[in-house]
Amino acid sequence: MPVKDKGIIVTFTDRQLLDYLNGSASPDVAEAIEAALAEDKAFEDRLLSLDPLSDLIGPSIASVGTDRTFPEPASSKPPFWPLLAAGLAAAVVAGTIGFWWSGATPENRGWMDQVAAYQALYSAETISIVTPEPMALASQFDHVAETLGRAIPLNVVRDATDLTLLRAQMLAFEDTPLAQIVFSDGTGQPVALCVIHASGPASDTFTSVEREGLHSTSFSLDGLEYLLIGGASADQTETLARQFQAALSDA
Repeated sequence: MPVKDKGIIVTFTDRQLLDYLNGSASPDVAEAIEAALAEDKAFEDRLLSLDPLSDLIGPSIASVGTDRTFPEPASSKPPFWPLLAAGLAAAVVAGTIGFWWSGATPENRGWMDQVAAYQALYSAETISIVTPEPMALASQFDHVAETLGRAIPLNVVRDATDLTLLRAQMLAFEDTPLAQIVFSDGTGQPVALCVIHASGPASDTFTSVEREGLHSTSFSLDGLEYLLIGGASADQTETLARQFQAALSDA
């Protein structure tokens, strides 16, 4: 759909819009998309239609209004609007908008804390509309492998635990690709396994910490860091993390 940007007609491809939603679009493209969003409601509808959660997120963003103000990212970082917009929308739906950043700014939060902030906005309702389809999941995991530079075997993470695999997508933290793999537990609550390239030495340690009111367990394996976040109890989350680690080690 062509849109006007400073009097110039600009056409965005679906690939550019998907990169924007995943937080991996170039700063120039992200800036142009955000300018178009401010001017064209139909363009916003098209953008949201590309996300599997659009049926839930779309009406919520619309209810906030067009005069939205979001924190601007530092110039050295990828656009942060998609993450904040999706989080804000989910918060409106789930009634959790009071949570937000708990007084901390993006600049002083590590990737695990920012993932926790994002995951805290998910609810059972958020994922209830996601119906996993084999072809869609295969495409999503191919995109993860291409963007992350490492394959995360779909069948391994699907079968490692009794969680139900729903979707996989790419985010970014300080120019570093970050994969988010979303599951549903036996009660319909969201659980996510997030993966990023390790910044430190390998470790066999499992670290369990409560982040933003959510149970989480982290571990590293073969140059990647993993964070499992969600679960009914700290013991359950650590048990699930150990199951993932064992399955991925054998893959």
